Amino acid sequence: MYSFFVLLLAGFVFYKIPFYDALKPTVIEEPSGIEEFYKNGNTYIEMTADTLYYTGYDYTENGKILGSYYYNLYDGTCIFYLLTPSQSKQKAEEISQVHIKAKLQNGGKLLTKLIKEMAQDLSWTAQGLSAVSSHILINGVEYLLFKTVCFMIVAILLLIVTTVVFINWIIYSINPLTYPACLKLRRYGSVKRQIREAEKELNQNILLKRENFYITEHYFIEWSKDQIRILPLNKMVWAYKHSSFHHFRIHKEKVTYTLRIIGSKSIYFVSSFHPKENVDAILECLKREQPHMLIGYTRKNESLARKNKWI
Repeated sequence: MYSFFVLLLAGFVFYKIPFYDALKPTVIEEPSGIEEFYKNGNTYIEMTADTLYYTGYDYTENGKILGSYYYNLYDGTCIFYLLTPSQSKQKAEEISQVHIKAKLQNGGKLLTKLIKEMAQDLSWTAQGLSAVSSHILINGVEYLLFKTVCFMIVAILLLIVTTVVFINWIIYSINPLTYPACLKLRRYGSVKRQIREAEKELNQNILLKRENFYITEHYFIEWSKDQIRILPLNKMVWAYKHSSFHHFRIHKEKVTYTLRIIGSKSIYFVSSFHPKENVDAILECLKREQPHMLIGYTRKNESLARKNKWI
C-alpha cells in the first residue's frame, strides 16, 4: 500500500509543478498583460524587453549577489525584472533588446521594499510609485531550467518505479502465488502444496517465534508487513550470522546481526539488523531441528559450501 501513496504523491508533484511550462515557456510580445497572465495560472514566459534600467538594487542570498533588479515603463506602468548577472551584462546601467526566460512571481515584501527604496531615491512617495507599478515580478533568477529538468527526471523515475510496484502489488493481491518468494519455491516442488503446508503449520505447530521469524516443523518463514519469505527446512544447507557496528546509532542496538541462510538450488536468505539473542535462538533451533545443516561461519564450512557448489 505504501506504493499507492507514493504514486499519489508523484501525481500531485506533476499536478502542482508546471514542468512543461518551464521547458517550453509561453512567448509574449509585451509585458503589459503579465498581471492577467499570472492570474490565469501561467508561470513561465519568454520575451524580449526593449530597454531596461538598473534600479541600483541587487538580490542577495547569504551575502552572495544572485541577481539585479531592473525596470522599464510600459503603457504608464512600471514593471520590475530580476535578472541574472549574464542577463544584466554584469549590472549595466541600461540594457537593450534583452532576451529573457523568466518565472512570474508575486513580488511580495521584497518588491514592496524595493518600491519604497526607489521612491525615496526619486523623492516620491511609496504609495505613488506603488500605484503605477505592477506587483508581478518577472524573475529570471528563479528560472532554474537545469534544476527543474533534474527534478522532473527524478519525479518521472519515481512515478515509473511506484507504478511498477503498485501494479505488482495488485498482481500479488489477486494471485499470491506470483509473489517472488513463492516463485522460488517452484525449485522444491508444488508451490500451492508448500504454501498450504506452511500456512497449516503456522496455525498449529510453531517451534520458534522471534520478531518476524517463524520456524515450524518443516519451514522457516519470515512474515512481515513488507514481505513474506519461505524456505523448507530440509532444503537449507548452511546458516550463519555476522555482526555490524553502527557508529551513528541508526538502530536501537549499537551492534546488530545479519542472518544468512543458504538453501540448495541457489536459494539465498539474508536479513539484517537483528539483536544477537534472536539470531542465536534461530541458529540454535535450526541446529536442533536440522542436524545435517552447517551452522556458523568457519573456513571449513565455507570450503564445504564451495565444494558442494552452494555458493
